[in-house]
Amino acid sequence: MLPNIVKKAVLFLLVGDIVALFLWQQLQLKEKNTKNKVQQPNKLLIITGFIILIIFCGWLVFYKIQPKVNKGQRGVEFVSKLSEVQEFKKAVEENGRSTFNVVVAAELTKDNPYYLIQVFETLADHRTTFRWYRYYPDTGKIFTQFLERATTDNWEEVE
Repeated sequence: MLPNIVKKAVLFLLVGDIVALFLWQQLQLKEKNTKNKVQQPNKLLIITGFIILIIFCGWLVFYKIQPKVNKGQRGVEFVSKLSEVQEFKKAVEENGRSTFNVVVAAELTKDNPYYLIQVFETLADHRTTFRWYRYYPDTGKIFTQFLERATTDNWEEVE
């Protein structure tokens, strides 16, 4: 089902087209009935208005209606595609006793220019973290923390 804003935009386009066509038809009839040169500026005005209407509708459709891309969600998608994460996902699914998850654990802030992303499995009574990732949306770089070599702050860039 289409979102309401898309329906409104389509309706707006249709009404705009109908009005423009009606005005164009009226202009053509008037021009046939009176061969007066004074009518030419009105024709130019209607054509200009129609072009502005089409540009506005295009702007509305391409910049306002398209969903905003959540940069944190983009990071989740990038991390989910990493080979090590895919291998972990496969192992979790083959096991069948837990559920695979990738979530944004911490949002972007002024102090931390990255999204903190957690890859984990959920069992019946607890959650086990596979690995933590930092996704920097400005550069697109991803860093990981190896829990098996845990020190205070040992992040390495993922290639």
